[in-house]
Amino acid sequence: SQKIYRNVRIIFCLDVSRSMIQSEDIKPNRLAAAKEEIKLAYNSLDGIYEVGLIPFAGDPNLVYAPVSFSREGILSMLEGINDEVASSPGSDLLAVFEGLNSITDSKDWPKSSLNLIILFSDGGKEEGFTIDRAKLNQNILLLLKKKCRVYAIGVGLPKPTPLVKRDFAGNYQGIEIDRVTGKPYYSELDEDILLKIASWGNGEYISFQEKGKLSEKLKKIIVDNRVVDKEKIKYEPSYIQHWFFAVAAIMIGIGMMFNKKI
Repeated sequence: SQKIYRNVRIIFCLDVSRSMIQSEDIKPNRLAAAKEEIKLAYNSLDGIYEVGLIPFAGDPNLVYAPVSFSREGILSMLEGINDEVASSPGSDLLAVFEGLNSITDSKDWPKSSLNLIILFSDGGKEEGFTIDRAKLNQNILLLLKKKCRVYAIGVGLPKPTPLVKRDFAGNYQGIEIDRVTGKPYYSELDEDILLKIASWGNGEYISFQEKGKLSEKLKKIIVDNRVVDKEKIKYEPSYIQHWFFAVAAIMIGIGMMFNKKI
């Protein structure tokens, strides 16, 4: 049986915006490739850790997969991630970090654990959001005060690639066309914003082309900070605990949406 470790939490934040799904510069597309990389990194870890998933587009889905010790549960939720798990289109990086601050402000969130936030995104500069970099920086600095460290994984190639249309069966249907200009839609990896996020978050930027580097980084950080849980953990109560957390996260999400409307 594997050892159960505390004192380190891993939160994967995964961009599910249109440019991630329809850009095929990384095969089969950016989203599918990112999901596979998360799976490989997670499965490379020895032992059992608390891991959560936050898919995001125009808004983050904070309750999709709250932190859990269940490897099978997290991997199952990872497999199910698609464009429908985020409620609004676009790619709002600021909203992700605002959401993370809301979660980590919860009274039930352990204050002593190291929180490794792993952001997978192409930067989303074609998605129609103007990033308020001052607010983004402010939110990341707040996370640093709560023992968070941010790593950014750039998913895509640093050259324009067309957005491809496919049907439900995966059959090619052509290139996405801008209805206003009549020109093809293109997406390009925005490394600049991802580099800044990693720098502000006291972490590191990793290009998607650097295969295996994320797994190596995670292993070292975890080994340096993990603590063996000497208490016997029963998974049934653990699930109950996380569902209570999910309810709290739902209330946080509703509050964020209400504030946006105001």
